[in-house]
Amino acid sequence: MERLYRSSDQRMIAGVCGGFGEYFGLVPTIVRVIFVLVTIATGLIPGLVAYGVLWLIIPDEESVDRSVRDSMRQNVEEMAKSARELRSGVQATFSGEKRPAAPTAERISIVGLVLIIIGLLFLLGSLDFLDWLRWGRLWPLAIIGIGLFLLLRRRQT
Repeated sequence: MERLYRSSDQRMIAGVCGGFGEYFGLVPTIVRVIFVLVTIATGLIPGLVAYGVLWLIIPDEESVDRSVRDSMRQNVEEMAKSARELRSGVQATFSGEKRPAAPTAERISIVGLVLIIIGLLFLLGSLDFLDWLRWGRLWPLAIIGIGLFLLLRRRQT
């Protein structure tokens, strides 16, 4: 029987969407886009909480055979380590400290994923699926977000 696990190979944050992609035989990018769209459609917080809970309870690919308690303990430690890395990255960004650049392919993938998500949001908006969302405010925020992302990434190199 195949087990659900967080992917080590197809991971952008914690491997949750990559694991679901591998489990269901889908391209992990499709799972990520669906997850982001559902998260936006439900008001962000439920999706972020769901991702955190899934990160906590789904074992990592290397620890599938461990007990539930050991697996969850390892997941909590991984979450704490990721939070520390995020904090140090934010501090480095605001202090002007240079950090090693992410590989070009990774940066292009992230920008590509962001553009796909924005395009899907505009498509859903034009089809009146997300009529509660103010599209006139979304596209300027999307452009600002992409610009900030590119500036912060450039500053780190």
